[in-house]
Amino acid sequence: MYLFVHADFSDCPKFSIFSVYVYICHHRDTKKESNLAKARAALDSEATERERLQVKLSKLKIDFDELEARDTKKESDLAKARAALDSEATERERLQVKLSKLKIDFDELEARKSHHIQILKDELEFEKKLHSADLRMVQSQHESRMVELEAGQKVKDLEEALSTERERTQNKEERVRQTMSASKKRKRPKDSEGLSSGGCNVPRPKIAQQVTVDEQQVTLDEVDSYGKYVRLRNTVDEDQNLGNWQVKLQIGSSAPIVFKFAAEFILKAHESVTIWAADAGRNHNPPSDLVWETQSNWGPVGQVHFTLINANGEEIRMSKATGARLEDDDGNSTSTMG
Repeated sequence: MYLFVHADFSDCPKFSIFSVYVYICHHRDTKKESNLAKARAALDSEATERERLQVKLSKLKIDFDELEARDTKKESDLAKARAALDSEATERERLQVKLSKLKIDFDELEARKSHHIQILKDELEFEKKLHSADLRMVQSQHESRMVELEAGQKVKDLEEALSTERERTQNKEERVRQTMSASKKRKRPKDSEGLSSGGCNVPRPKIAQQVTVDEQQVTLDEVDSYGKYVRLRNTVDEDQNLGNWQVKLQIGSSAPIVFKFAAEFILKAHESVTIWAADAGRNHNPPSDLVWETQSNWGPVGQVHFTLINANGEEIRMSKATGARLEDDDGNSTSTMG
């Protein structure tokens, strides 16, 4: 290949053809080297850019893989969430159906309960009316029986009362005679002891005597027919010490109930003490009225057994009340029901 170079050699010295050829070849080689250098630089730049792009591509691939993994995980989580929502919706529908059934059952139960309550109210009202009628009939019969008993036993009660009073008077006279006899026997020694050396009477100090109980003179005097109270009476001229004594009552075949007197309780001569049930509406006013705080009324009574127990636990007097009659352990009977 020949390179034709147009050059103006007018101002240059005369060259030979070889010189021109050399010049041309040199110029051509210089241009080739320049082009080769440019091509190399371009190739180097392209290689550098390729490497940069390769690195960037690798990073993009890594980012793509991460994004794809995240997207896959998100899709999995979304699928799980959708499944959970579907399950929750199914469960909600099931619970809604169950709630509807429970509401229906509850309404039915409420209706049955209201009906049953109304039936019970009607039965209770009927029982109340029936009980009231029975109670009125029993009260009427009891009042009629009491009137008949009081009318039929009035004369007999008076005779028994007179007989009892006569016996009490005889017993009292006997005790007086015994006391006077004992006083006469002790009179002479006491008179000699009462004289001093000067012959004057020196009064001796009085010694307080122990109050004891004549077991035959504390009696069960009266019993309330509705079980509100029981009354004891001291029938003698001396005070009676009832400290720690007990009154035991047994109504029919039920368990007995026991009232215990206070340790210092004294029943005065010819006085009575009334033991009131807690719901009798009476105030505690010793020594005449005592409230049995742990016992409500025990009536109306039919047959009641009474036992009087002393401080030593000995049963000293027993009585039985039937209707308006009180029979003691000797078989004597009186009207005592209030």
